Amino acid sequence: MSRIHQALTRARGGDPDELKETSLEEYPSEHRQALDGDNRMLRSAVPDAGPISVATFGLELPVGRMRHCQRIAAILQAAQVRRGLKTVAIASAATGEGKTTTMLGLAMVLTRMNSSRVVLVDANFCRPTLHDTLRIEQRPGLVDFVSGERPAALPVVLHPSLYVLLAGRASIHPAADLGSERLRGLLKGCAAHYDWVLVDTPAVSQLADEADVLGRLTDGVVFVIGATTPFAVAERAMATIGDGQILATLLDGLSDPVPHP
Repeated sequence: MSRIHQALTRARGGDPDELKETSLEEYPSEHRQALDGDNRMLRSAVPDAGPISVATFGLELPVGRMRHCQRIAAILQAAQVRRGLKTVAIASAATGEGKTTTMLGLAMVLTRMNSSRVVLVDANFCRPTLHDTLRIEQRPGLVDFVSGERPAALPVVLHPSLYVLLAGRASIHPAADLGSERLRGLLKGCAAHYDWVLVDTPAVSQLADEADVLGRLTDGVVFVIGATTPFAVAERAMATIGDGQILATLLDGLSDPVPHP
């Protein structure tokens, strides 16, 4: 039985170079946008803000999801101590399985570990939605940088410990952009500048035969499985990413995530 099959069975049963200013720059906090219906009002990050909480994001995160994230953060912390892991992709087989809320929960927990600085990267080049979730005005971003149309990728400052790199727009060639040297270099630069780099990615189903690019994107992967996702679909998606890259699987609705040694 493969490790992937073992992890899914347990889940179902309950059982770097210096950062260069030309590629990454601080984005002024006053560009943070809070959207209220059709009205857009500027809201700056508070320089001396306290610990990151759900209020930082302006949305609610389920208590169960936060418990998952606390346990997964411990898995990630142990992997970082063992092998210097810093960049982590959040992946899933299909859309709507909770990747983004899992990433936000992990960010909240990780920023409280050793006062860590975390950057969130919206690399869901098929359908970027992080700006909507965080109520940030969308603008030219990571896709424009990767394509060479812009010389820099500019993080939005949400909090002194938390930054966001927006995708900017959907990509015409998402798999090619995810595998590009420009993105690889940017993530390497982020890893040199921040303690953790969390990367939101397209669902495996959106990339089809090119989904293996997700396994090469980061140091490791947290795989999120929706409660209604068929077993075989999740297993195929994990196999496409690569058994050795998956650090933990999280099945929505379970009390515990499943470590993936």
